[in-house]
Amino acid sequence: MPLPATVLGLVALGAFAAAVLARAPGPGTPLAAGVRARAMAASVLLRSRYSGASRSFIGLGAVVEAIVDFLFKAETASRFAAGSLLGVFAAFHGGMSVLTC
Repeated sequence: MPLPATVLGLVALGAFAAAVLARAPGPGTPLAAGVRARAMAASVLLRSRYSGASRSFIGLGAVVEAIVDFLFKAETASRFAAGSLLGVFAAFHGGMSVLTC
């Protein structure tokens, strides 16, 4: 699949996920009555300075990881023949799994 079509597909999946989440039950539903205490605890955590810094750090790390992964795969695809990519990516991801355990 060409890159523009892949990006367009990812945007469409993101829009679909946002639409599904927008239809999720809100605070007026019966499910929310038993969850109010957890919601108050979550609001305290969300207002915390430490929690905000952690969320920013994790989000930035996820974005950087996605960009580096994309660039690695694009560079690898340009250097190796199409048939040999499976072995290259299998070795890379296998090695990363061992190193991060």
